[in-house]
Amino acid sequence: SDSIECYDNTIGISAVMTLEVIETTAVDREVLKGKETAISCVVKGLLAKLDNVAWVKANNDPATGDNFVTVDGEYKSDTKTQTTTLTVKNGVNTADADYKCKITRSSQTRETTVKLNVYEISTLETSYYSPTNIEVSVEGRYE
Repeated sequence: SDSIECYDNTIGISAVMTLEVIETTAVDREVLKGKETAISCVVKGLLAKLDNVAWVKANNDPATGDNFVTVDGEYKSDTKTQTTTLTVKNGVNTADADYKCKITRSSQTRETTVKLNVYEISTLETSYYSPTNIEVSVEGRYE
C-alpha cells in the first residue's frame, strides 16, 4: 500500500490517506483427466479481507453449482495477502480450461486468468514387451 499526505492550508488540516495497491498472481495447475483439483489466485497488497471474490469460466459464465467450490480464503494482515481458491470437481476436468478470478473492491474489478491443464495417462500395447518393461504414454500439454 502507498500513502498520500494531503494538506488543506485554508483550514490548516492535514490528513494521510492510505491507498490499496492490489496485485494478483495466478497459481496454475496440472491435473490428471477426471480428477478433482483446486486452482488459486494469490492477492497481495490488501488492507482488509476481500469479501467479493468470484470465479468465472473463460466465457465469463459463473463457475458455480455442484461441480465447483469457491473459497474466499483467509486474510493475513501480517503479509497483507489472501489466497482464494476454486475447486473443480472430477467430472469437469476433461480438457484444458481457463478460469478467471475476479476481485472487486469499491468500483474496481481485477481479473486474473488461471490455467487448468488436463493430462491423460495410458499404457501402450504390452504384447511385444516383457512383463517387467511396460511403457507409458502421457498425453496433454507439457510445461
